[in-house]
Order: sequence, then C-alpha cells, then structure tokens
Amino acid sequence: MAVFVLDRHSRPLMPCSEKRARLLLERRRARVHRLVPFTIRLTDRRLNDCELQPLRLKLDPGSKETGVAIVREAIHDTDGTRTAIVLSLAEIVHRGRQISEALTARRSIRRARRGRKTRYALPASTTGASQRAGLLRVCVTASTRPQRGCAASSNSRPSPP
Repeated sequence: MAVFVLDRHSRPLMPCSEKRARLLLERRRARVHRLVPFTIRLTDRRLNDCELQPLRLKLDPGSKETGVAIVREAIHDTDGTRTAIVLSLAEIVHRGRQISEALTARRSIRRARRGRKTRYALPASTTGASQRAGLLRVCVTASTRPQRGCAASSNSRPSPP
C-alpha cells in the first residue's frame, strides 16, 4: 500500500511507496505526521513545487460493510489501456445490525420490568415467605419440643459444649 504524504504546510501531496517513505525518514527529509493511517510530512517541499495526479475514490457498498479504495488511474501509452493502481484500502462496518440488537434487548428488558410490577401484593406474613426466610425464631422451652412463634427468651440459644 501507499503512504500518505503532506507538504511542509500540511497540505496533501501524492502518496508514495513504503520504501520511499522509509528513505525520506532516514534522510530526515520527512517526519511522521500520523500513525493511523500512516502519514509523513515533508520538511522541504511545498504544494506549488509538486505535480499532482488525479485520484479516484471507489466505493463497494454491501449490506454489512462498505469497502473504500483510493486508486490512481494510469494510462499506458503503447496500447491505451487504463489500469487502476490501488493506493489505500479501508472497510467501514455498518452499525445497523448492532442498533437493532440493542433495541431488541432494551424492549425485552422493559417488558420484563413491566411484568415484575405487582400492585396488589399480599403482606409477607400471610404468604409464608417470612417463614421460608427463617425470620420466625424457634424457641426452646422447658419441654424438649421446639415451639414456633414464641418470644425469644434466654433459653433460645443452646449453650456451647
């Protein structure tokens, strides 16, 4: 792929090859301007001193992704055929599926929340939930049989062995 190039005033120039960009950086004729996409900035060139070639942006729309390509069209003098030289490729992922899945999840959570709201719930003491939770204490009196519902007394805890 090609490396994007800027002039000394950060205006775009023609992309160059990776090898040429590496040589420009080693000779200190360029600096790294950006890492993604990798772009160099020339320190000794201006836009007026350079010759630009026409570039095209090609799109490939899809249902889930869109492909994007920056190409330079070259015309061969011998036979007049046109070839496209790819300079950069990119892929754009659509969020349509992600948005619809998020809306579906939100709808199911909302429906579950509506179902949980009980307006006329009976008190816990009549439903037996408090007994299942162990809120009523079991008391031991003089007899060996435990009785439910009695007040906590000093005999309610067994003595340690």
